[in-house]
Amino acid sequence: MEGRLYFCADQILRFKSDFDDATALPLLSILRTLPADDPWFLLRFFRHPVVIEQDTTLAAILIAVEAWQDLLTAVLDRDVAAYIQEIKKPAPSASSGPDWISVRRHSAVIRSYQYLQPGEEEDLIDYFSRELTPADDFDIETECSAFGIRFDSSQNWSLSENIHDIKNLPVVIDSRHSLEFLPQDGLLQKDVAGVDYGPHRYRLFSETELNFRELMEAIFISGLFYYSPAVAEHNTRQLQQLLAERDEYPDEEEERDAEPFDEEDSLLPEEFSIEIDEKAFDSLTEHSRQQTEEWQALKKRCRQYSGLPVRIGNIVPARPPEP
Repeated sequence: MEGRLYFCADQILRFKSDFDDATALPLLSILRTLPADDPWFLLRFFRHPVVIEQDTTLAAILIAVEAWQDLLTAVLDRDVAAYIQEIKKPAPSASSGPDWISVRRHSAVIRSYQYLQPGEEEDLIDYFSRELTPADDFDIETECSAFGIRFDSSQNWSLSENIHDIKNLPVVIDSRHSLEFLPQDGLLQKDVAGVDYGPHRYRLFSETELNFRELMEAIFISGLFYYSPAVAEHNTRQLQQLLAERDEYPDEEEERDAEPFDEEDSLLPEEFSIEIDEKAFDSLTEHSRQQTEEWQALKKRCRQYSGLPVRIGNIVPARPPEP
């Protein structure tokens, strides 16, 4: 069916056909008209454009998809059911924080650089402080993200700490798709109509709309980020503990007053060095260890219980044939 999905303020997900501007049917009602319960029903609408009604909150969006929480959990690799159950619990919202949630698609064109392998005795600080060599190609990245916005601040707010602080915030899809370039790459000429020339980036915009899959990925993967509210709470607690320890035992370098950074100042230092805290990569190391253990266990089970052959070695990707 051709049409659009509508997340409504009354916590119901509706569908409106392109051939009927007047009626929006609840998606659950459409499902109930089918002869049998179809567990893959929602997949038919993953590519449909989505609209969010005025004053629809994050909690309303999550409750609207509760009927398909198992499917979304499998697709998004996030515990959607746990998030839905958590927002239903009575809990106070934060008195300070973002005023609303923005969902946005943005792209960036960035010059690629050659990253050489670190030397045998080279530490991480020296490695990351290297002067990079530009490559001949570019990285083109596009993503849909969700973040909090305050009326009195230009900063984006994370949504990944306590879902109770953001569950009652209205969600808005930004109709602009931004494409960003770095000034030093010299890809855009000056004084071109329609280009936003900032001190650190150039941007141009086009009208866009998101489909259902992109909205779900933006909310759960980019925004809420963690697999479940319990994981979010655990990681937030660990971060707060590290910050408390850092405040309790400050380094001498940290006690000095730092010069404020002016975002309008385009004269950045040509040479700088990166200092890395000794615990900076602890969480990444632990994540890598867990992933490696899970993969090794999975390989062992596949060799034991599957009759299909396991490939060892490199698999060459297909390329266009040469004449």
